[in-house]
Amino acid sequence: MTTTRTAAAEAEARAVTARELLSKRADALQDVLRPAWDTDREIASQNASMVQGGAGWFGGITGGNKAVADAERELGRWAEKWRPVVPELTDVGAAKRYAARHPGNDAIDAALHDYARGRAEQAMPIEVQRVQAAETAAQLASEAAEAYTEAIYTSTRSAEAAVHASTGWRDLAKKLPQLNQRVNDLRGQL
Repeated sequence: MTTTRTAAAEAEARAVTARELLSKRADALQDVLRPAWDTDREIASQNASMVQGGAGWFGGITGGNKAVADAERELGRWAEKWRPVVPELTDVGAAKRYAARHPGNDAIDAALHDYARGRAEQAMPIEVQRVQAAETAAQLASEAAEAYTEAIYTSTRSAEAAVHASTGWRDLAKKLPQLNQRVNDLRGQL
């Protein structure tokens, strides 16, 4: 017979493997994303400088207007590409402000990690289910242990009630079948 504690331990063992697989997948994705971010971020910074500098007095003659328009368009593409990672890249203006900052102020590592983790979870739903099942099993095992402890306590009190029948402890004995049913229900959920 499998107890809730045993079922929870087995589920946790499967979850450990699932967490490792998810972590490896997320790390691999982050290893690809970081260099791509660094390259794109440098280009975006250059485009932001171009947009902030403007076309100049002779922009129409020297091609500055076109260069600024191209830089704005590239900033828009950069914002669209990286918006899933950095949600504040809502439009060209936001992209310009973000790209104009010093790259060390990006705090991008956490955002890349979260994005990579989310993508790994999307790609590996079975592993996510295993982790969730382990968490549920642990909770159910805890509840079953509490119900068992309560049943033992009530059973002990019921035995005392049988000895001291005239003291009114018979009501506790009536709870024992309900508590046993609760333990069995929790086992059945695993």
